[in-house]
Amino acid sequence: MTNQATPSDNKGQKNQAAPPPAAPPAAPPGMESRFTEVGADRFMFNPNKGSTGALVGYLINRIEMPDIERGKEKQEWDSLLVKTTRACKGIDRDGKVVDVPVGAEVITPVTFKLNDTFAKAAVHPTKVFEVWIEAKKKIDIGHGQTMWLYQLGVDKASVKDRSEFGLPAILGGSTRGALPPAGAGETVGASADENVPF
Repeated sequence: MTNQATPSDNKGQKNQAAPPPAAPPAAPPGMESRFTEVGADRFMFNPNKGSTGALVGYLINRIEMPDIERGKEKQEWDSLLVKTTRACKGIDRDGKVVDVPVGAEVITPVTFKLNDTFAKAAVHPTKVFEVWIEAKKKIDIGHGQTMWLYQLGVDKASVKDRSEFGLPAILGGSTRGALPPAGAGETVGASADENVPF
């Protein structure tokens, strides 16, 4: 129950003062109020586990993930970190398909195609790009393996400064398999801003 007046409470009263403004949200228990919570649980976008539709948002980093055990071998893997600009279907920590709101941080496993398209953009030193990632169809590539075909896009008009996205965007991301050897594929003498990865 609130302590604000309801229409039936203020009959006959004139010039009543407005209620005081609401207090700012309290910091999480144990954290001083001057801190903003970071590192919250992230959703996963993985079409192999039930994510459908498109993952749309700012590609803010590439993250090295803990190794996965496949049989007796450990396999390295990375994920792309996207801050959503459109709601999507993702996977929560319990493995359930859920609605992911706008503004959430979502990781998606780096496949060969995603790496080939977005590797440099994910770790661009100064810019962040809004991307569209949608798994369209799974195909058989032989030897019991399958591969997703993707529809991928970038909105070149919505490029933003990396510093706008806080710690997850400015802390060093994984460059494993993301960057070519020094000088390869870059314009000699060009600044980082001129080496747009698309």
